Amino acid sequence: MNNRSFSKSPDRKAEDYHGSCMIARLPKAFRPGVEVAGVPKSINLHVSYEEALKLSVAIQSCVMAMNRYKRSTTEGKNMAMCVSIKFDEQQIAILEESLGKKG
Repeated sequence: MNNRSFSKSPDRKAEDYHGSCMIARLPKAFRPGVEVAGVPKSINLHVSYEEALKLSVAIQSCVMAMNRYKRSTTEGKNMAMCVSIKFDEQQIAILEESLGKKG
């Protein structure tokens, strides 16, 4: 059997980077080009391990529910996950909703 040898390792992202995604819709105050005083460019949220597990389960549950929609239909294509951040309650909620709704 031949031994395989590989050249240098492929480029890797930083060890603490775990991915990202694009946002389908933002509230008007956060959209580029809208001048609103006090709106930050980014917000870093620190989530403990236990709460991160809860968040992970909520996201997976929502994605699995959305997977049941027929993507060939308008309704299926419009389904999205809403990440609701309630700063006054220090809570993140994961919701399934249609992009057809205005908000």
